[in-house]
Amino acid sequence: MKKAILSTILAASFILAASTAVCANAVMPMAAPENSLSRSSDGHGFTEAWEASASDGDAHLTYGFNTMFVDEDYAWSVHDSTAHNAAIKNGDGWHLPTLPSLPTFTSKVEVEHSGTHVYYACEY
Repeated sequence: MKKAILSTILAASFILAASTAVCANAVMPMAAPENSLSRSSDGHGFTEAWEASASDGDAHLTYGFNTMFVDEDYAWSVHDSTAHNAAIKNGDGWHLPTLPSLPTFTSKVEVEHSGTHVYYACEY
């Protein structure tokens, strides 16, 4: 009897978690961005680590190339007043987080480096 109750509670927990994730996507979908703060890797190489940043009004972007554990492209973005995504386009294509970040929260994308030219953005 205890196993049946525990199994029912566990199943209900999984259903609740799955429906919460679906609702989160429904509550705050991220449409194609109308605006973005973007930069590229122009002027930077990919043999040594580097970091740069940019700001434009409420949008802030920190981006770069990291060699600590694996060669990695990264973009961290914050927007002070609207939902936003960090985004990277490298030799493997576009990389975005699953859900957008709320205003003032940091959105992060960190992916294995690929290609010779990388595009970094805060899309909102």
